[in-house]
Amino acid sequence: MNNNIYSNPLISIFTPVYNSEKYIEECIRSVLNQSYTNWNYTLIDNCSSDNSKKIINKYVMNDSRIKLYSNKKYLSQIANWNQGLKKIDRNSKYCKIVHADDWLYSDCIKKMVEIGEKYPNAGIISSYRLEENKVSLDGLAPDEEIVSGKKIAKLYLLNLLYVFGSPSSLLLRTEIIKKNDPFYDDNNIHADTDVCLKILKDWDLGFVHQVLTFTRRHNESNSSIIKKYDTRMIERVKTMKKYGKDFLSEYDYNKRMTRLTNSYHRFLAKKIFELKNISYWRYHYSEMKAADISINWYKVCLYFIFQLFRPIDTYPYIIKGSKDMHATQLRRR
Repeated sequence: MNNNIYSNPLISIFTPVYNSEKYIEECIRSVLNQSYTNWNYTLIDNCSSDNSKKIINKYVMNDSRIKLYSNKKYLSQIANWNQGLKKIDRNSKYCKIVHADDWLYSDCIKKMVEIGEKYPNAGIISSYRLEENKVSLDGLAPDEEIVSGKKIAKLYLLNLLYVFGSPSSLLLRTEIIKKNDPFYDDNNIHADTDVCLKILKDWDLGFVHQVLTFTRRHNESNSSIIKKYDTRMIERVKTMKKYGKDFLSEYDYNKRMTRLTNSYHRFLAKKIFELKNISYWRYHYSEMKAADISINWYKVCLYFIFQLFRPIDTYPYIIKGSKDMHATQLRRR
């Protein structure tokens, strides 16, 4: 690609920080090592109790492009993202988020900016990423540098393609961020995916067929909530209801919504065997109620009864506390 197709636009890089001393230096160095140099870098510390700020300040003192802000009180993870986005340079053309425990390959910003400048309607630019030890966000044809936003969203909703990743995986146009304040929905634990679908109503997606980012599996509070309450199952149904009619035909929407709700009710029935506590069930009830989606408890009970009459070795989930007993039964066969 000809590097002369773009005119060296300013890039605002942003990193949210919370007790990130283990990885923050690697993150910052990956920014400093970018082959593209017209950037400034904003970090916002969310009341860290470790040495994160001390490490960051070492770089702030040596590079005027780097600025550190500190929250006066602790914010939720997504609220902290929004707080940081308010601090980015409003004169920038693009914004690159990189989480404190992730890092960028040296040509990341350069390659993404080239795509953004080549395709003015690319509101989001993504690429392959290295997720721990595997490459992900693949699936597009090698010659697809720009794809209709409606096509990408449709494929995502039909569970056929996923190219969003985490915020670290994407380059965003600053004008989109400025028009949406707050940018991320603080009431949605999967706000990063939600905002991508929102953007794709009006913008297309650009893609670099090269591994440009490294992502760790995050251990922040949102990740633990996702695991504790199985929020991804809820979000599939909620996302389909919120965006399905924007991107799918009526037939595809109804078919997919029926499949997702049936899967969700079967999922809840299996969770009964795990003896989840009352907070788990309250979370699911309140989240679905907020989305104006009813849980059909009669259907959940039917699926539960069906599970009772299945052979124990076909259970997808083993009754809590009986794992060792089940293993013993298998050994005796």
